[in-house]
Amino acid sequence: MALVQRAIPTARPTSECAVTRFVLLLLAFTLLACGESGTSEPGANDVIEDLGALDAKADGVVLRKVELTVAPNSTRRFRIRTAGFRAAFDQSGAGMAQLTATHYDIDVDGKAAAQPEIEATADDTVRNWTLRVVNLSDAPLTGSLLVTEWTPAESEPPFVGELGDLLREEAVAVEPGDTKTLRVRAPRFHAGLTQTSDVAAQLSVKHYDIELEGEAGSAPTVQAIADVDADRQWTLRVENLGDALLEGTLKVHALIARPTVELGIISDIDKTIMPPETAEGLTLRDPHEIGA
Repeated sequence: MALVQRAIPTARPTSECAVTRFVLLLLAFTLLACGESGTSEPGANDVIEDLGALDAKADGVVLRKVELTVAPNSTRRFRIRTAGFRAAFDQSGAGMAQLTATHYDIDVDGKAAAQPEIEATADDTVRNWTLRVVNLSDAPLTGSLLVTEWTPAESEPPFVGELGDLLREEAVAVEPGDTKTLRVRAPRFHAGLTQTSDVAAQLSVKHYDIELEGEAGSAPTVQAIADVDADRQWTLRVENLGDALLEGTLKVHALIARPTVELGIISDIDKTIMPPETAEGLTLRDPHEIGA
């Protein structure tokens, strides 16, 4: 009987197995990274989009306009280099959103709204701000991000003007307790509501920190006034304060600035009586004799 000799397989060296495991792990991590990068979308939470430095132009002039879409419950981030800026998110939908700005320990949060706005400034130092557009709703938000350079005014100067061209005329119908909101783009304007009934109403305007309210009544009016002659995106509100349906016509006119005349101080002429002069100089007289 012949014997068959079989070769006994030899074990691989330990070092070769370690190299094989390392290559397999490296390949797995590479495939995982490729998969994650393939599913990420532009504007994800970990991406900052650079808008560059804002040029020094008049306050209120739009320097950046970005069309964007923000996924539900997500955030888009933008980098802006400037000393101070104003930003607004303009959309046709009603989803809630919020704008925030950060520079190291400086945090500025705008109010949550369908048309959110924000103002960010610290001093005259140019900074790298991070501007965030936060989608607080469960549906995508699509709109325009408008960014303007901004320097806070110390005070609002008085304004004297007269009605100009008709900018807008619109029929409105507002249920009791409700408010109709409109957008008006103009440096300044006058709005008035006329109606056939006597339903109490009020008009108000807002642009960032500028909030103005007219007197309530059946024919309310309001003036939108700013300190700089530049176009602004005003929010005009028509509020029904009564218990019946408010129906009327809203007219918006431009306001034309009229220069004011400043009167100086009017006073009597200052009369000074000098003492008589002699060879030795001025001779002081008894003050009781002056003007006698």
